[in-house]
Amino acid sequence: MKWRRSRDEGEQRAESEPVREPVAPVLPVAISAVRRGFHERMTAAEAESEPSARARAMLTGVHEFLALAEDDEILGERAELLRRVREIATLAPDAGVRLVARLTGWFGLDEALAREALGAWMTRPETGSFGATWSAASELLTASDSVTAWLTNAVLAARSESPTEQAERSAVSGRFRELARGYLVELVDGDFDTYEFTGSTSPVWQVLYALGPATRPEWFLLFGDRAAGRGEEAEAARRYEMADRFGGGTHARDRLRNLHDIGAHQRLLNGVTDAALLKGPGTPSAYRQLVIGTAGVLTGKTASAALAEAQRDGDHNVRRAAAFVSALDRLRDGDTEAARSRLREFLSAAVDGNGTLAADGPEANARLVLGALDRDDALITAGARQLLSRYREQWPTHSLVDAATVLTAVSRTDSALLTELIGGTTTGLTGGATTGLNGADLDAMRIDTARTYLADAAQAAVFSHFEETDRLLTQAGLLLTGSDSDAADQLRDTATRITDTVARLRAKSAPERPLDRLAFTALRQNGEIHPWTGPALQLWQDYDTAHGQHGGHAHAIAPDSLHHLAIAAHARAYQLEIDGDDAAFEQWRQALGYWARLRADDRFWASLRTRLAATAGDATPAEVANAVDEARGELPAQVLEPHVSLVLQLRKDDLPRARAHLELIRTAAFAPEDISRARTRLAREAGAGIRRLTREGDLERALAEVSAWIDIDSDNIPLAEQALDVGIETAEFEHRRSDRGWAEQSRPVLEGIADLVEPMRAHLGLTARQLATGRRPATGETDRAAFAAKLARYEFWHGTALVVSTYDRLKRNPYEDRTGFRRGAGHLNTALMLGVPAHAPYNKAREMLVAAGQLERSIQGHVLGFL
Repeated sequence: MKWRRSRDEGEQRAESEPVREPVAPVLPVAISAVRRGFHERMTAAEAESEPSARARAMLTGVHEFLALAEDDEILGERAELLRRVREIATLAPDAGVRLVARLTGWFGLDEALAREALGAWMTRPETGSFGATWSAASELLTASDSVTAWLTNAVLAARSESPTEQAERSAVSGRFRELARGYLVELVDGDFDTYEFTGSTSPVWQVLYALGPATRPEWFLLFGDRAAGRGEEAEAARRYEMADRFGGGTHARDRLRNLHDIGAHQRLLNGVTDAALLKGPGTPSAYRQLVIGTAGVLTGKTASAALAEAQRDGDHNVRRAAAFVSALDRLRDGDTEAARSRLREFLSAAVDGNGTLAADGPEANARLVLGALDRDDALITAGARQLLSRYREQWPTHSLVDAATVLTAVSRTDSALLTELIGGTTTGLTGGATTGLNGADLDAMRIDTARTYLADAAQAAVFSHFEETDRLLTQAGLLLTGSDSDAADQLRDTATRITDTVARLRAKSAPERPLDRLAFTALRQNGEIHPWTGPALQLWQDYDTAHGQHGGHAHAIAPDSLHHLAIAAHARAYQLEIDGDDAAFEQWRQALGYWARLRADDRFWASLRTRLAATAGDATPAEVANAVDEARGELPAQVLEPHVSLVLQLRKDDLPRARAHLELIRTAAFAPEDISRARTRLAREAGAGIRRLTREGDLERALAEVSAWIDIDSDNIPLAEQALDVGIETAEFEHRRSDRGWAEQSRPVLEGIADLVEPMRAHLGLTARQLATGRRPATGETDRAAFAAKLARYEFWHGTALVVSTYDRLKRNPYEDRTGFRRGAGHLNTALMLGVPAHAPYNKAREMLVAAGQLERSIQGHVLGFL
């Protein structure tokens, strides 16, 4: 391929033409100044004795010539240019690769030259320019499958060599593999959306496969680990799910479970106590049940069921922690005696064979809580000592008993330990002289702790968690008792302002618009304030209608009024739902519309940021903004969650009502990704139950569950994938259990699933006929590509089961139906078109396809002979 270029007209690719080299390297008599200058530069470069200087000089001369010369001059120097490129590639491999890629535009790809340049580069790559050289190398690899195969085979061979063999052969250096892995991993990780569905023939994936691991699911797991390491839980979960969808299996699910365990723990630490947000997708693990139970204790909700599951299913550490939290649960319910009894049993079980209390787990807090209940200063002191040993100056943040109570108890029993607790100077807890109690340090610690409590109290007040606010204000007051410093007085003033703010919020005196005041008055009936009443809801709806008509758009209503309207409409929908009234669906639709408008109303969120910043204590503007943005982002999930729960609840007893709630989710005025997240949640819940039935061998119920779910949400791609999972896991289980008879056992299940997923296959263009005449999934078609990857595995098992079971039947009865060979071959061919994994048993797909054809021809021959 030649390139035609002039200085004025730029570049334009021409038709392919044969390029003839000069018969002899003799220059014509009339040589242009540009070509003469080129040869003079090459001659000067050859005079350089130092190799790197010679390479730089030649490289400068070549690039200058390419910039100044016309096309015919460049084509006339083809032989000389290629000779110089070979020499440059030997002396400076990175520059050589980039130059080969540039010359390909004029002369086409010289595969031999490309291999020479790439081979030298793989032996001696430059660290600083690897990215630029890879871009050029990628152009060469994309232009030639044979060069790509040669390079990846070289990398793969080097991976299996010993260090000694690598040193002797030097085909691909260890440095190259290190740089390639580092650069390509960062490249894919930084733009994962682009590369996740890039075809396996992409140079990036070909080299990554050669570097190892050799499959896409394994790489997805590694990229998921990277996202998890950065704390990007949602992105990590997506990558693990992609690994599962592309064949990652147990490893992906284990990582997902661990990721969600860590995420639940972190959310609890950040103050999230909603069980729906802590449980994660699917059936929660024992650890997440412990977290949910702990959150229940913290918020006064029922926690016994979650804690019982944690104690039943968890490992030793989880069971121990659940036992402790169960004691706190009894204490929260007011059963002090039961709490005392459980704490004593817990501490008794924590003592080892030497009579020493275990140094890990919640034992320290068990001592503190039991000591506070029994007013046992010695027990509190022992718990404080253990906390200090583990957490040093951070002990107050890990104590379940307030710092004032701990410090007071310790001050009566161990002044040396008190000095340690408040940060005074000491030589240690086990002996040596101390400086004694430092009153200034004690006061400073009280002040700092009280300031933290007040900041948390202000934040709780903003979110209307008034009971939590009262508790924190009480704790701050206890800490400030007895301190007459200026700092303590300032904090007392702060506490007074927070108390006044809470009083105003509780009295609902904040609304300034007359209509809002009327509506709030209408919420009060028989001396009680209700979340909604008919008159209040009507007032806000009339206000919304009036502003929508006269203000020119539906968002003209004041944002706080819209917020009140959304809350009241949602509360009425709940009431209608509880009553079983079909009018609930219209009310739900209206409420979701109000919430969607509120989420899009920048005024509301700006106002919330302002109010939060004014009362959030020491929180920085960035922290306030992040908190508000997070709340705004989670609002769709929060208001759609009731419908997800109702679909799960109603689908067994009231299928039409379940479908109606699903329709509310599908038509809600939120972003497509928010709707997709809710529907994916349903698919995950469905998958957990379906997989459990499959593992238990109850295949009939598993298929019935799949069918019911697809009937509820027919175009939910992840739900259709659950059907494929049943077939894949059934075949894998039967195959592992018995090499003989597995196909006969699996075949009915696989054929039943084929009917269930056929509409989805047709919708996505993945039937055998569509694949033969259409196209495979491309980059950006996330769901289609993921479904296709799982469909490929299902088609492999379906085809293999048909071939093997037909063969087994014919051995028993030569008159048995033989069409299973042809049908099985069709499924195996579809699996290969979709792209099966490279690992066993899927790497036998082509071999099984050939066997199916041979068996069909062999059987036909026997039939003809018999006749």
